[in-house]
Amino acid sequence: MTYLAIANLAQDVEFNERVSACVNEQSETFVNDTRPDIVALAMDCLRSNNSIILTFIRMAASSPGMADSAADDDGTVISSRIQDEQILSAIQGYYPRIAALYFDAEGNRIPIA
Repeated sequence: MTYLAIANLAQDVEFNERVSACVNEQSETFVNDTRPDIVALAMDCLRSNNSIILTFIRMAASSPGMADSAADDDGTVISSRIQDEQILSAIQGYYPRIAALYFDAEGNRIPIA
């Protein structure tokens, strides 16, 4: 994995659309979670909060093995090589971390300085 491959993957339109679709699908589930921060994140994702969706895309692109799956030797990427299961695993794993970036434990938005 190279930083170039991660950067290229984060800019790949197809990858962005697939991650966004996965985030939307998972948010439909997480909206019923018992943790207020997770619910708040799910609601914002379902409202298409672009900064949060971008955070998911960047995190997914840099998740272990993601860029490796898509990268050619020159750092270009073919995102169709990435399995949906890889994206799903990354999104599910990052959901609590991203919730903590944007919301406190009670589900209140954390101000961004």
